[in-house]
Amino acid sequence: MLQKLFGFDPKTMNVKTEVLAGITTFLTMAYILAVNPGIFSAFGWWRQPHAH
Repeated sequence: MLQKLFGFDPKTMNVKTEVLAGITTFLTMAYILAVNPGIFSAFGWWRQPHAH
């Protein structure tokens, strides 16, 4: 089933490693999404455009 859906090859891949890599990627992206607004606002990159 994993081979058909995801192209998983048990000869060259390890399920534990793949799951850990997926969790790591998810947590990294969640951190970036949580921290970026604070970084951008600190440098003034998220200012509202001036109304003319």
